Formats: sequence, structure tokens, C-alpha cells
Amino acid sequence: MSAALDTFIEHAKKLNPEEMVIALDVLQEMLSPPDQAWHDAWASEAEDRIQALEQGELETLGFDDVIEMIKQDIAG
Repeated sequence: MSAALDTFIEHAKKLNPEEMVIALDVLQEMLSPPDQAWHDAWASEAEDRIQALEQGELETLGFDDVIEMIKQDIAG
């Protein structure tokens, strides 16, 4: 490894969990820049889902119900 990478890793090891998440987000954006079209499509989808929920058009499940469904699926 290069000296710069070694230094980077040593600094990264000293980050608190919140700083680590921020650093990982920045690295991810550097490796795979955000796709504006994807972002716009997801924002539109989220708005549609919120509207459907507010209008009572979206079926919701409680947390306990979802956990029970997952347990049943795992149990086979």
C-alpha cells in the first residue's frame, strides 16, 4: 500500500461511528456518482406512496405483524 493509503486508514480507524458513516457515504459517491434520473424517479415514487398512504389507498402492516410473517417464512 502507499503511504497515503496507510495514513488514510489510520485516520479512518479513529473516526466515531457517525463520522465513519459520513466518510463511507463520501467514498461511495466518489466511486459511484449519484444518478439524478434515479434520484428523481425515487423521489416521485416516494411522493406517490405518501399520497396513497394519506388517502387510505395503501395497505399498511404493523411491526409485530411483519415480524411474525418473517418468522413464518423462515420457519418454512
